Amino acid sequence: MAPTNEEKNKLKLKFPPPFLDPQFSIIQILDCVNGILCIISKTVVVFWNPAPEKVKVIPPSQLEFSYGIMDHGFDYDHVRDDYKLIQYVDVVECHDPLWEIYSLKSDSWRKMDIDMPIRINFDNVCLNGICHWLGEANDNYDIVVVSFQLGNEVCFVTPLSFLEDMEYDIDDVNLQVLNEPVAVIVNHIETKSFHISILGEIGVGESWFRLFDIGPLSCIMRPIIVWNKGNIVVGKDDQLVCFDLTTGVIEEIDVKAEQFCHIFIYKKNLLPFGVIDN
Repeated sequence: MAPTNEEKNKLKLKFPPPFLDPQFSIIQILDCVNGILCIISKTVVVFWNPAPEKVKVIPPSQLEFSYGIMDHGFDYDHVRDDYKLIQYVDVVECHDPLWEIYSLKSDSWRKMDIDMPIRINFDNVCLNGICHWLGEANDNYDIVVVSFQLGNEVCFVTPLSFLEDMEYDIDDVNLQVLNEPVAVIVNHIETKSFHISILGEIGVGESWFRLFDIGPLSCIMRPIIVWNKGNIVVGKDDQLVCFDLTTGVIEEIDVKAEQFCHIFIYKKNLLPFGVIDN
């Protein structure tokens, strides 16, 4: 039987070394930037460009006493023509947690003197050299969007003011990018609906704009990623489908929706590491 068009467009990638070792059973793709995938498992981090099959194993942190590392963002720094990775390092008692940033140009980690909320779920998006994630701002556990600029290493915290009148669970709040602006999708399981708000200005909680109220729908849909032209890929039962925000039409993608499914937009790049040819 001849393969369908959908089957022709599917490509199964095998993870590069060192992830071929069976000990790396849990592997996470943090992000994909300029054709480069940032892959994490335990304490090993790799930059991988599948097109020319180039792999860069990131050196481990030189910090002593560390026992917990949480990666927060990977993106390209246009100011310094560099790829960077930011992580939060937890340490043993008597030592305060801290932040580190890795530079591909210098191939080294550096401690940062900065205090900002850590991410509270698996959502993080990077756009134009700024890494965004959801965090908690205070003892009241108010959810905020944390935005860290890789170029000047400045952090902005934006309150999600529109959540004050909503009942929600943190697992139902999704951080996305919708046609450039940062967007938050709040999924309401009970009403089978979700709401989309976009951020007008980083750091200004009053600049959120309620863009779409979608639902009630015929079934529960779990937003996963905003796709091209503003369409949203969502999980419907055990399948991935594409939901058109304008028409409400649902198109099947014929891909299974795993419990911890993430989707990244990949653009082939024949240079070993994008703009920087190391």
